[in-house]
Amino acid sequence: MREWLKQRRTEQHLTGAELAQKVGISESYYFLIESGKRQNPMMVDMAVKLAMALKLDPMQVIRWEMQS
Repeated sequence: MREWLKQRRTEQHLTGAELAQKVGISESYYFLIESGKRQNPMMVDMAVKLAMALKLDPMQVIRWEMQS
């Protein structure tokens, strides 16, 4: 489980569907990413897309990903 991702999403009051739409993926695929079942390890382009959608520094997202 990518707790860092779930936490940032909920802090911004976004549903999984809303974040998935911002990133350009399906809701079901987003939840597979959040659960750690897909994009493991996360590809850089996906990390950047998530960072931009969550208004975060892409390097911070990559650091969180490396720690999980």
